[in-house]
Amino acid sequence: MFGKKSQLLEQIQHVTSEYARGNLVPRITNIDTKDPLAQIAQNLNDFLDQVEASNQEYSTSVTKSSHGKAYRAPEQSGLKGAFRQNAKIIQTGVDSVIDALHGQNKADLSGAFAHINGGIKTSLKTIQDDLSQSTAPIRNITAMSNATAEQSRTTLESTMALKKRTDYLVELVSNVVERVGRLASSIDDITS
Repeated sequence: MFGKKSQLLEQIQHVTSEYARGNLVPRITNIDTKDPLAQIAQNLNDFLDQVEASNQEYSTSVTKSSHGKAYRAPEQSGLKGAFRQNAKIIQTGVDSVIDALHGQNKADLSGAFAHINGGIKTSLKTIQDDLSQSTAPIRNITAMSNATAEQSRTTLESTMALKKRTDYLVELVSNVVERVGRLASSIDDITS
């Protein structure tokens, strides 16, 4: 049993190598709950599920809001910790994008009405005022985007640190397996 590398250990090494390459699709399957590495494997799968779900939610929400569709908020159920916090930040950003789009629409309509009524100067003033009001949400979006990027960087660093720790743990387990094999062989030699 200890003489060779476990199937679960091989899966963990394969999957974490894929994660390090940016491929977040693979998961560890057929986890034997009796294996000492089972909890690590389950934690890696749970972590990747969080990353995948949050990335999909962020992408969909931002894409929809940039097209003026305010009905698509990032789903937060099932997300934990920093992932849930990032979803809230993204929602604030989505709301700001929608507000900015509404402000732009108001400015466009106001400008059209003023122009129709012959008040080009009034129209330009209205557009200028509305654009000035629109810059605050854009600044908020920029600040939130920077915060999200920082949290994403931190999450990536945490993932890489987890991979290093997992690799170290894999190496330790491999060494223990090898030493137990040698010990078993020595015991066999002594008892024969």
